[in-house]
Amino acid sequence: MHLRYADLSLPQSLPNGKVLVYPTINQDCRTLNHFNRRALNSGCSTSDFIHPSVESFWVIISGTGTMKLGSETFTVQPRSLIIIPPDVPHSLVADQSPIDWFDLSFHSAVWKTAAKALLDGIGEPHGDHIQGQPMLIEGEKLPPQEGNTCYRYPHARPHSTLDHWDQNSNEPGTRAADHVHEEHEEFWYIHQGSGYVEQDDRIFTVTAGDLIGHPPGVHHTLVADKEPIRWYCFCMNRWLMPLVSDVLV
Repeated sequence: MHLRYADLSLPQSLPNGKVLVYPTINQDCRTLNHFNRRALNSGCSTSDFIHPSVESFWVIISGTGTMKLGSETFTVQPRSLIIIPPDVPHSLVADQSPIDWFDLSFHSAVWKTAAKALLDGIGEPHGDHIQGQPMLIEGEKLPPQEGNTCYRYPHARPHSTLDHWDQNSNEPGTRAADHVHEEHEEFWYIHQGSGYVEQDDRIFTVTAGDLIGHPPGVHHTLVADKEPIRWYCFCMNRWLMPLVSDVLV
């Protein structure tokens, strides 16, 4: 899957902002349910969102505001990752500048099929330093996204459909993420810069705003071209794949 930003339809205007929809349906990657980029005008608020049977994830790109998630209220800033459980109402209020963020989820049948496994905590945790099941991971506490780096957001993976969310950066002329996943898909979103991706024998250019999916068994790598490149990497919890493979269509 390679959804080029330049090929997408124009963002849809909303009363309080806009939304850019990435058409993930009928692509060659099965686990991603939706991926949108949203913007909220300064001083405005969203209506309440609620997603039955789908865990969703918001990642703040720019701006600051206040997030209400169920009975909890907290401040969000650039690089904040918010993990939103199914059936929990949530909304966002922008401060004095607009807020730009990602909104994504995995296949809608996964949570229902694997609910008990997620409740029990399937797979391995990211580390003993993860306490409880955090809903807010404060990205501003991570190191700056610069040089040749890969930083993983610390969240309670066994209890979430999200396996990992990484922020990555590479300097011109360098290669990164030279690997293959035999059982699960991986997705990259190009945040800044340009370069090219290699998938087995296929090579194609990527620029800011592109969304790339890597199917299982496909070797992939990213090469920064003439400018630094920054991108995010994420995938569905790999430990769920044996449980949900029959419902992924």
